[in-house]
Amino acid sequence: MKGSVMASAASANSSTKKSGKPTMGSDSILTFLDHPEKPSPVLYLNCGAHSLTKADILTLLPPAPGPGFQGESTLLLGAEVSGTEAAADMYRFKLTRSRDPDTLIPWVGYFLEFPTREAAAKFYTAALGQRLRGTGGLVRLTFVDPGKRGARPPRLHEVPGVTRAMCALVAGLPPKLSPVSVERALMGFDLLKDKSEAIVKLAGDAYASESLWLIRFQSEEGPKRLRRQFHRRSWPLINASPSVEIID
Repeated sequence: MKGSVMASAASANSSTKKSGKPTMGSDSILTFLDHPEKPSPVLYLNCGAHSLTKADILTLLPPAPGPGFQGESTLLLGAEVSGTEAAADMYRFKLTRSRDPDTLIPWVGYFLEFPTREAAAKFYTAALGQRLRGTGGLVRLTFVDPGKRGARPPRLHEVPGVTRAMCALVAGLPPKLSPVSVERALMGFDLLKDKSEAIVKLAGDAYASESLWLIRFQSEEGPKRLRRQFHRRSWPLINASPSVEIID
């Protein structure tokens, strides 16, 4: 993000509580939304932690408003948004790991995808300057283009109806292994019916030391079973103990 946007962000957070945490007032959000380089509904969290969950991220926010919550209405982009709606959307984000668009190997950081730009801006003002539990550092957030390949790797959106949680990344198999051999090893698993979509070789040629595979299943139970059965354990019929990762 350009320095001008970060300066705007700093200005939006100049009003703080005595505790030092940024406030979530509507003025801060409007400062973001009225800026020429408007924020997107996707935030990038620069964090080296390997196993962050949504519950970890939610510790940055105050408790979610209950059914009886009455928030102050705010005029956003020419339309009135109730305080209740604006506050609730801040908690409705989808957390995904940043990954290489081609190999799906995890990169540093996570993406938080919100229902609206307003919700993302509200989260930004609430979390900026806080410390994320278990990381030892201040929260570092950046607005990013929703179409950024690291945020939405094309391979994870090629098959309609197949979510990340229905996919597994298998690394450490021999480079010359064929899709047919992988299919035979996984007989009895609920792979996608179209085997060309179910078993995809992402990397590994005659000169590589190992190969990398994307395995797609018909349900979220498939990747879990695959990991339980073969993660760091002997693969059928060959001398290999691959790593199995459920895509998040």
